[in-house]
Formats: sequence, C-alpha cells, structure tokens
Amino acid sequence: MTDPPRETVEQRNVIHREITQLGILIVGAVLAFLFTRAVAANNREANLRDAGEWYARGERALAAARLDDAVDAFRRATVRNRLDRRYMLALARALEARHDEDAARSVLLTLRESAPEDPEINLQLARLAAARHDVTETVRFYHYALYAPWPSADPDARRRSRLELVRFLLENDQRSQAVSELVATTADLPNTVEAHLETGRLFVAAGDDGHALDQFQRALRLAPRNQEALAGAAEAAAQLGNDRLAETYRRRLPPP
Repeated sequence: MTDPPRETVEQRNVIHREITQLGILIVGAVLAFLFTRAVAANNREANLRDAGEWYARGERALAAARLDDAVDAFRRATVRNRLDRRYMLALARALEARHDEDAARSVLLTLRESAPEDPEINLQLARLAAARHDVTETVRFYHYALYAPWPSADPDARRRSRLELVRFLLENDQRSQAVSELVATTADLPNTVEAHLETGRLFVAAGDDGHALDQFQRALRLAPRNQEALAGAAEAAAQLGNDRLAETYRRRLPPP
C-alpha cells in the first residue's frame, strides 16, 4: 500500500490547524461573551439595588419634608432604573410638593407616553391641572383615569377619584357637570350610611334636591334614626315642594 502524496498530507495539516485555530477563536469568543454578560448582569443588579436604596432615601426625605433631598434621591433612583415607574411617580410627587409643578407635569407627561392608560399617572396630572384651576385639562385627565383599568386591590379607588372631580367641579361653579359625575357615581355606590350621606351632601351642593332626597332616604333605610339623614331628607323634600314629606321627616328628629 502506497503512502498518500506529500501535498495531500500538508493540505490536511493546514486544514487541521485552521480548524483548531477556529475552534480556539470560537471558544474565546464564547468565553468573552459570557464574561461580558456576567459583568453586565452584575452591573444591572448593582444599579437596581442602588435605585432601590435611593428610592427609600427619597421616601424618608419626603416624609420629613426635606423636599430638595427627596427630589435629588428620586432623580438618582430614576437614572439607575428607568423601567420602574414608581421612581418617576415619586419624583413627580416630590416636585409637586416643592411647588415645582411644571417639572412635575413634564415628568408625568414623559411617563404617560409609555403608559397612557395608567390611572395613577392620569390622576396625578389631573390634580396638577386642578391646582391651576384648568377645568378642561382637569376633567380630561380625570376621565382618562376613571375609564382606565384600575387595580382590583382597591375597588373603591375609582369612586373616590370621581368624588375628587365632583368637588373640583363644585369649587369651580360647574354644577351641571358635577351632577352628571355624581349620577355616574351612584352606579357602584357602596350601600353604607356614610356613602349615601356623602353623596347626598354633594347632590345638595350641586343643587339637585331630587337625587339628594333619594340618597338620604337610602341612608335612612339602613339607619332610620340617623339625624343627618333625617334633616337632609326634610330639607330636600321641602326644596322640592313636598311639605308633607318634609314634615314627616322633621317629626322624627329629636327636639332641639
């Protein structure tokens, strides 16, 4: 049996060396990639820890009314972790508390670009607009908040937010719009004495005695001797011209 030609052996050796070198390069590249990824992961974890620590410092500073320290801490938290919206919301709260409303609004509008239906973001924007007495913008952002999906952990949050809007409208002489919002509130009103009394009082302030009477009567079904409900029902009935019903409620009140 004859030996393979010399050229063939040399070609095989060259190919073997090239394959070996390529394997070494691939292994080196993989190791470099894994090392880089491990370093990046460690850096990210460190940034997340730092962000959490700065956030906690900001909360403590905000609770102590050290507003400049709170703003600085929350800004540092957002720089280290831009994906956690809690940090930007906290920064907006601190800026608002420091009476830097324009900066707070800018932060919230930036945050809203990535989460336009977030109720908390829209609620904070509504409150900033309310502080400026901007009726149009306040109503718009409250409505964005009210018709967004709300977390189930606090089922009464939506109603409380709508009542905030009602009070703002009453303070700004928008009584007819306040009535519309109140009527919407009654759709999911808790069947408690306090909830009916509160809603009745707001209907009175909005000048809607018919709905006010209904709420006071609902409170009386739950607490027949409740003096505020009796007095409210009597007054609302009188305003509606139903003197007989008004007198019925007045007689149930204790003597002055």
